[in-house]
Amino acid sequence: MTRITPSHLKKGSKDYILQVLQGLNANVDISPNEGQLFPLTKFIAWSAYYQTEVWEQETWEQEELQKKLKAQPLDNPDQVDQRKLLK
Repeated sequence: MTRITPSHLKKGSKDYILQVLQGLNANVDISPNEGQLFPLTKFIAWSAYYQTEVWEQETWEQEELQKKLKAQPLDNPDQVDQRKLLK
């Protein structure tokens, strides 16, 4: 497997567009209440590393990451219906 490095790409090249978003999160399981079958799991976004297509890099800590996540639109034009894919 060849690792893509900045030397492989020309700044602003239309041939390769590579963006990376890698997140670190915590899943917290909360014991079920009486009558509940499964524990409640809460997802907590902790931090993220973001790299743009021109290799600019940023690290977002929890507060900044939360603001960026909440600022995203609810409509996702790239959303995939997994139920349709599984048929």
